[in-house]
Amino acid sequence: MAKAASTRTARTSPATRREAALRREVCEVMRHLYDRGHGAPGDGNVSVRLSPTHLLCTPTMVHKGRLVPSQIVKLRASDGVPVSAKQHASSEVRLHLALYAAHPAVGAVVHAHSPYTVALSVAGISLDQPVVPEAVLAFGGGCPLVPYAMPTTVDVPAGVLEHAKDSLAFVLERHGPVALGSDLADALARLEVIEHTSKITLLALSVGTARALPAGEVIRLRALLTVPELLAQRPTR
Repeated sequence: MAKAASTRTARTSPATRREAALRREVCEVMRHLYDRGHGAPGDGNVSVRLSPTHLLCTPTMVHKGRLVPSQIVKLRASDGVPVSAKQHASSEVRLHLALYAAHPAVGAVVHAHSPYTVALSVAGISLDQPVVPEAVLAFGGGCPLVPYAMPTTVDVPAGVLEHAKDSLAFVLERHGPVALGSDLADALARLEVIEHTSKITLLALSVGTARALPAGEVIRLRALLTVPELLAQRPTR
């Protein structure tokens, strides 16, 4: 039995092994987000670049904390059409497609309904005026608050694309953070920085004010790492 399993593994192509590994990782990312309280069971979506022509994306209308690899949707990067007609990708797939098209170096996109970040956006408070240096270094060009657009409509990617070339992090008003990365680990880490910064900001506001970093300091911090340099890094988690 062990020899037969070993033979099957040896015959599996590198592309097939890569797809299987990425399907597992997408499930792990969604489970991590759910376990960390980044949304309700059906909230959030994740995608990853599988090849120049195809993406993997979370499905719609399922419990995101209980995904299994076979549920992950393989789709065409050009138009978002699933390879299998039996599967349905996230209703926000147009946002993912637009970000990949606008940012060829991006390898993964993570979107969640993280409560602290959503709460700030409801209050009209933007993270684009950073309060901690770690946020500046993680976001690259800032973390703009994108005005509200009805979820799943073309208005969502249209609003985000205004900032796509200058930043790797966004907040959709009343909807939640979007993080881009070189891979899933990078995008997930960036999204967690968004939520952590939101939490710090809300705690500061609860006891006084959330004083932004001086503009000159923000400029110096942003000069340390550009967006292309951030995407070239491969953080571990």
